Amino acid sequence: MKKKKGFTLIELLVVVLIIGILAAIALPQYQKTVLKARFANNLSVAESLKKAHELYYLVNGHYIANMTKLDWDFKGNCSGTDVIFCDKYFMIDQLGGSGIITNPEYSRIMIYYCPGVSPDWTQCSSGNYKFMYWIWLDHSSYPGRRECIDRTSEDMKLCKVLGF
Repeated sequence: MKKKKGFTLIELLVVVLIIGILAAIALPQYQKTVLKARFANNLSVAESLKKAHELYYLVNGHYIANMTKLDWDFKGNCSGTDVIFCDKYFMIDQLGGSGIITNPEYSRIMIYYCPGVSPDWTQCSSGNYKFMYWIWLDHSSYPGRRECIDRTSEDMKLCKVLGF
């Protein structure tokens, strides 16, 4: 009797099952890593915007919500003038209001994570975000403070993934 070379159906099913289990474990971790990388890029854009606002404050004694008046140029995968859109998922808004900002409650930079609604700013800012990250300016109500604001327990996990 000749012995046939090859795999049995059971052996193939076991291999496919093992690959499926590994993929199920690896994919969420990969997605978290990608989110962290995208957020880090947007955080660096927001940090450079914060530095520009602080420089403007030192010269003029107040913040201003007009980015064209700031000595600032952002790099990377971002575009916009009043609201900055980055990576199709993040939006960076600066300060609350328009013109000269004298109310310290509005002296913050906000990063919104809005998968699926970008670049529709109105839809994102009206509550269709997963989480917001606030960076308070130095002459605000909460100087140096940073907050991750989530909406659901699932979104809270995103804040924890990012280390907040």
